[in-house]
Parts: sequence; C-alpha cells; structure tokens
Amino acid sequence: LPIYEYGFSFFHTIFWSFQSMFPTALALIQEKEIVWKERAAGSYRLSAYYLSKCVSELPLIVVYPAIFFTITYWMGGMRAGPEFIYSLLILWLISVAAQSVGLFIASFVENQKTLISTAATTLLTCMLLGGFFV
Repeated sequence: LPIYEYGFSFFHTIFWSFQSMFPTALALIQEKEIVWKERAAGSYRLSAYYLSKCVSELPLIVVYPAIFFTITYWMGGMRAGPEFIYSLLILWLISVAAQSVGLFIASFVENQKTLISTAATTLLTCMLLGGFFV
C-alpha cells in the first residue's frame, strides 16, 4: 500500500475514536447524578439506561462517520472497489467501540477533568500498543 493510505487510515481512526468517545463520556458525567437518583427510586435498571443511551446515539455514530468518510475517501484518491466498504465497516466498529470505552471510563471517574485525562491516556495507550507508531 502507498504510504498516504496508511496516513489516511490513521487519521480517520484517531479522529473518529476521539469524536465518538468524548461527547458520549462527557454527557454521561453530567447525567450520572440524575441516573443514580432514578435508580435509587427504582425507575429503571442500569442496563435499560445503557442500552437506551447506546441505541439513541447509534445513528450519530453511524451517519456522521459515513458522510465524512465517503467524501474524504474519494477526495483522498483511495482505491475503488470493496476496499471502500471494508474500510467503512471498520470505521463504524471503531466508532462504536470508542463510544463504549468512553462510557466505561465515564462510569468510574468523578469529574470532567479526570475524564478527559483518563480517556486521552487510554486512547494514546491503545494507539501505542496497537502498532500505529511503529
């Protein structure tokens, strides 16, 4: 593969990882107190909240990366064919995984400052161990 295809893939992976993780995690930090009060009152179970949050944000996690990727893929001069579909599917999986990691991290931190540093450190560690810097 040409070197620009590696850079293109790296940029999209990192951009959509951060873009999927942070808004979801920051929203959970703000909602956490309300969720615990409603759970204490017996309004719903935590699994119902988690599933509803993931399902309600799924269109954003799928549509925005698809629009962005479709435009930039062809502008970047990438290969036509099944590679486009494979790359888009991988980008969707990365976005959903980053959203889940963001929810996981937000569930055990107390404030936004800690959340941002912990989430950024986690993503950078995954980049390092994933071989992106090699």
